Amino acid sequence: MEDGKIVDSFQSLVNPLTKVSETVLSLTGISQRQLDSSPKFYDLAPTILHLLEGNTFVSHKVDFDFQVLDHHLSSLGHQLKVKTFCTLKKGQELIPGLASYSLDAMCAFFNIKVKDRHRAWPDALLCFEVFKQLNHLLAPKTTELYLPHHLEILKKISRGPGILSLKNKDQKVIYSKACYDVYETAKEELKYKFIKRNYLSKIHSAEFKMTRSELLAHILLMQQSPLKHDWGLYLGERKNGLKVLYVDKLKRRGNLLWSHSSKNEVYKKLNTLSTSKNQDYVYRGDLLSKDAIVQRNIELTHRLKNIQFPYSDILISFDGSHLDEIEFILVRGYSVRGKGVVHKNDWDYAVLNPERYLTSRWPYSAEINQIVKNYLISLKNNKYKKESIRVLSAKPTIKRESYESKEI
Repeated sequence: MEDGKIVDSFQSLVNPLTKVSETVLSLTGISQRQLDSSPKFYDLAPTILHLLEGNTFVSHKVDFDFQVLDHHLSSLGHQLKVKTFCTLKKGQELIPGLASYSLDAMCAFFNIKVKDRHRAWPDALLCFEVFKQLNHLLAPKTTELYLPHHLEILKKISRGPGILSLKNKDQKVIYSKACYDVYETAKEELKYKFIKRNYLSKIHSAEFKMTRSELLAHILLMQQSPLKHDWGLYLGERKNGLKVLYVDKLKRRGNLLWSHSSKNEVYKKLNTLSTSKNQDYVYRGDLLSKDAIVQRNIELTHRLKNIQFPYSDILISFDGSHLDEIEFILVRGYSVRGKGVVHKNDWDYAVLNPERYLTSRWPYSAEINQIVKNYLISLKNNKYKKESIRVLSAKPTIKRESYESKEI
């Protein structure tokens, strides 16, 4: 082998000069007649020595194989002096923690297809493939390491916003994420790290769906997920006008501020929005003056800006699947209503009446609302955003000319 490629090869059966057990013949598929008609070892020794001269002897459990070969060559008066490389020992060194280091197990880790096992030539080829991939892991530490079949996966992945799914050999999804850049996410996820060795060995293929918008990717991924939000953070008001936050089952939406599938996560969000003063007046609100109530309501409203839609009616637009199209997501009355697409020449009309251009209308979904709210908040400090935000005044009920909008 030179530069990872086979430049010369040799294979031959060897006459053992004795009868071989039926178990071995059955395992290998070789007949006694084939062995009896094969060359003796002393006939093959010169060729073996010539091939090994100046090269490295590679084997899976090299101590055993080298000892057997050296013993038979020594009996003929030859001395075997070559470097050795054990794929079993090197695998244990570079990939510690695997349940097994058999040749089959190593091939499974590196996603090497196994066939015709227990014959010398196929086994040698499998060992060769394992050897190449172990050498890949021995690359300088400054180089980003990937399992070879993961490098092939990366070659097929496109750049841009979308959904990335990584699958095991049974085509079951074991990783799925909405991404700003599908390629960069895959590149980082597949990067070889010691603590991820078992997880990485299970990844056999990848699928991706380009969406042109990370926000749309998040929404589509959520719609595919069976996980739903069950708990919500609500804004309530006491008899004296004091506004308070409380956690409840997700059953109402008029005063819903934030939602999650986990009750504990909702309480965590509540704690981030509460101060010691806020906790005090939850229980002692009746003792506050009107001015104090107004002041604390103002403080609470200010804190809630980070978990609410910034405006009741919003158009979130991004590039369409065709160069002359614009796609958009419509928020109407603090709720996401659907997705639309419009020709660029008709964009001004779509701003006036976006409902007319909706191609997908979505029923009320606390999950989608939460995704869009979180995304709008993240866009404030994201200079790489691919979406444009337009604030609408209200749902049009009169002529288009009187319908106003503004860019933010």
